Amino acid sequence: FEAELWGILDSLSILQERRVNRILIQIDSLEAVQAIQGIISTNPNSTLIRRIQILLQDKDHWVLRHISREANHVVDQISKMAPTDLEGVQNLTTAPNLELIEILDSDKSSGAFDIVNIA
Repeated sequence: FEAELWGILDSLSILQERRVNRILIQIDSLEAVQAIQGIISTNPNSTLIRRIQILLQDKDHWVLRHISREANHVVDQISKMAPTDLEGVQNLTTAPNLELIEILDSDKSSGAFDIVNIA
């Protein structure tokens, strides 16, 4: 749980430096989603959660969604394919292979990529 929160905070910090103001966060930790959205108020990581909430308040638009781990196999596959740069950002530099396309189709049919409009 704490690692998920740190991952979100680090990502938001990088996006803030790059002046990205519209964000879609999809995460497989329902507890993290509920904590950030304020549904869970008593949490030992409350300072970390508040820092995330403050960064999100500065964004023009943001969406935070829970995606079940079972419905999100494509992220695991991409993370294995993409090298990480010095800022911790993964850059996919090669075209997806057939296996990844099949996994993506499977995740799509399970609802992991329902369209979310962040306009």
